[in-house]
Amino acid sequence: MQQDQIKGMLDRALAVLVTMFMGWLVKKGYLGESDAATLAPAIVLLPALAWGWYNNSNKSLLQSAANVVGDDGKKTVIVASPELAAATPDQQNIISNKDVKVQSK
Repeated sequence: MQQDQIKGMLDRALAVLVTMFMGWLVKKGYLGESDAATLAPAIVLLPALAWGWYNNSNKSLLQSAANVVGDDGKKTVIVASPELAAATPDQQNIISNKDVKVQSK
């Protein structure tokens, strides 16, 4: 299992745990049912949407793909637009399509 799969499971588990915690607060009487229904989107849904938007940005998707290790133990080389390659200077295996010519064998 790779890092992205683990992060995906953890963020969903966190949303479920927060929802369960809110249910426990309602059961104990610390929070009313209508308050829980009002707060649920703000506490659970909005952060999950923001995290999903960030995780699925072009830069994040490229970085995720660049972290895939092949059978030979080397990281995958990603050829991207010059703007995206420049936005990921910490990834040496994301290169600009202006710097390299890709052709099939």
